[in-house]
Amino acid sequence: MEKAAITARDLGYKVTVVGIRRRTVQQVSFIDGDIPVIRPPVGNEHHSRVADAIAKRQERLQERRRQINRLPQRLKRPAYIAHRIGVRSRDARVKASRRLGRSWRTLWPHLVDYEATFFDAFKALEPDLIHVHDRHPLPGAARYSLWANSTVGVRPVKWLYDAHEFVPTQHLPPPVEHEQAWIAVESECIKQADAVVTVTDKIAELIRQRHRLKSVPAVVRNLPSQKQAEQNSLHSDVRGELGLSPNIPLAVYAGGITPQRGLGTLLDAQQLIPELHVAVICKNDTQQRDVLREQSQKLGTEERLHFLDYVPSSHVSKFISTADIGISALLPSAAHQEAAPTKVSEYLHARLPVVVSDMRAQAERVRRLGFGTVYPSGNPTAMAEAITHVLGNVSEFKRHITKEVILKNSWEADAPVLEMIWQRLSPDDRELTFPSKPQPYLSLITSDHGVIRGWESAFDKIGERTRIRTTLPTINRMHGDLTDGRFILTDEGLRFLEFWRSEVSQLRGVFYDEPISLVDGWDPALTTGILTMSQKPAVRIIAGNSCIDVDRLREHYPYHWLHEVTETEDEAHRIRFTQIRESIRVNDRRVITNSLATAYSLGSMCIFVPCANTVSTPRTWAEDAPLRLGWAKGQRRSEAEKTALALLRATDAKELEIHELSDVEQSKTMQTVDIFIDSLSEDFPTGHGFKALAAGCVLVTGTSAGNARDEMGVASVGLVENIPAINTSPDNLGHVIDHLLNDRKVVCRLNAEAIEFSLREVAEESVATKLSSIN
Repeated sequence: MEKAAITARDLGYKVTVVGIRRRTVQQVSFIDGDIPVIRPPVGNEHHSRVADAIAKRQERLQERRRQINRLPQRLKRPAYIAHRIGVRSRDARVKASRRLGRSWRTLWPHLVDYEATFFDAFKALEPDLIHVHDRHPLPGAARYSLWANSTVGVRPVKWLYDAHEFVPTQHLPPPVEHEQAWIAVESECIKQADAVVTVTDKIAELIRQRHRLKSVPAVVRNLPSQKQAEQNSLHSDVRGELGLSPNIPLAVYAGGITPQRGLGTLLDAQQLIPELHVAVICKNDTQQRDVLREQSQKLGTEERLHFLDYVPSSHVSKFISTADIGISALLPSAAHQEAAPTKVSEYLHARLPVVVSDMRAQAERVRRLGFGTVYPSGNPTAMAEAITHVLGNVSEFKRHITKEVILKNSWEADAPVLEMIWQRLSPDDRELTFPSKPQPYLSLITSDHGVIRGWESAFDKIGERTRIRTTLPTINRMHGDLTDGRFILTDEGLRFLEFWRSEVSQLRGVFYDEPISLVDGWDPALTTGILTMSQKPAVRIIAGNSCIDVDRLREHYPYHWLHEVTETEDEAHRIRFTQIRESIRVNDRRVITNSLATAYSLGSMCIFVPCANTVSTPRTWAEDAPLRLGWAKGQRRSEAEKTALALLRATDAKELEIHELSDVEQSKTMQTVDIFIDSLSEDFPTGHGFKALAAGCVLVTGTSAGNARDEMGVASVGLVENIPAINTSPDNLGHVIDHLLNDRKVVCRLNAEAIEFSLREVAEESVATKLSSIN
């Protein structure tokens, strides 16, 4: 649907997508910046007529099963068989009633609610052409077309039906009335459509035969778009997200994780391949994920099973391209035999060899193109053998994935078919328009410039590629907002859509430190929600150590200066932390900070992005030259730290120079010392510490209550990995310095590691990339 919408937009159509509102999805979002997706809520007026009846029937069936379970053992099986015969007989009567002409309106009245929802949306939008994707809009489109074509003063409209699956074999939730109602909807509405398209030649012929159509539906395969993939700005990949080195075998699965998708077979096969990691990219469905996690725990493979949330459809192929193989493990069903899974095409575009089950359509395609292996569906041993074979012959399978093969199996190869249909069905008195697109921009809105201190140069780097504004477009107060399910179909709602198209569409994202709103008087959460859902990240900035969790830091760090603060300061920290945390929970979708203490305090609510620093070149030392030891003057420290520093200051070792640094914000200041003692309150660097690493200093930080890696350990808090720092307590600081004085090789090694780390994590270009890749 997204690819079709973008294609139509690029051809000059003014596109609006109408969907269905779910509880977890906002009412409005935008595809590719300027294509509105509106999701009016579906009513329950008609559904309520059957909901009680269905619930009572299910209750009767459960009671009947309980009665059977109370029977003597010799009577249970006959009773259960009789029960199943009764259920199947009733199902057969429902199916027969549909074949004999029973209306879908009485089979499953909730579909009347779908019809009304889409009809009302079309009536408000007054389209010139309707492209129905899949079954849900079918009755509404058919009804609107009949109404518009017979009502004086309303523009006639034509419509096409895009059948994504063959409905009679599609897996639909029970009861049988629901399944049969959708079959009846398609049978009634399809002949009213002005054109029909579907996704495979086989399904096209099945539809023609079933509905006795005059011609075979056109075929537009659901394939990845090369053009849209090339335009995406994704900066991550599956292997990087999981932290797996290139030599670790990685199989990827992208899609639904219901039992029929065959993930259980994949996990059983994984157990037979000791080194194999499996990445599952899927909807964040806790229940289904937990089922698979439980299976992997029983198999002993839980450490090699990874779940990742979906990425935007145009990003998938690039994201998974660092895996080794792609998996499609469909289990047998009539629908799966003819299915052309999008994931297999995404694997092809990612240049991944594949292992697929022997469902007819996908197996035929893989064999014909030669980019993978087929195994008997549901057989984990055969699947493991297939995976092992492909992993051992990756280069041979990749040889078949040529540019020509990818082009022939891309959206661009089939899109002209849709273009011709749209052109044929469009009214003659309408002209396509190609509105000029203004230059993309990023909004950076701060109440105090100091909020971005340390990131200025990184934002300057971003500004070399993307224009940066210091304002966010706004529109005057409206009657209603996005919390009202029908607002977007009102005149005010349509005015908001036009405002977005003209003012907001080219916004790439917004960074802010105070609440923002696109519409005067709207709750900030509506703005951050709609921007985020439209792939325009709304990112709140929390500067420095302005938000710290006193209790968490005290519990984890026994030498922290927070143990010594006054009650007044303690209360001030607690109030601010509570206020910011609650504000984030209510209003914000993404939060960043340049303080590891703040990131540690906020946990998963926050993303850490270090300040940008100029990285020095590796240093050289003369064997007889003294080591220069320094720390920041005025840095907040505990009494134990102050005592430890005082003891160092009193040292009269000739091979050691002591410097108390005043202007540590300047990179050249850090270059005047070889060893920098950061705060010993925590086991991670402060902003001063990251600046010291960029200057090539050996960095000394604190230790935590549970950190057994004292003295020469490597700091890491899970927010930044492999920080080349020495962890120690104030009591052992002198011992650590003595060790460095006696082993210059350690100093040289840590200097080289500091430069390597800084180039990767805190250099201006690296930080700019981190900021611009937040999504």
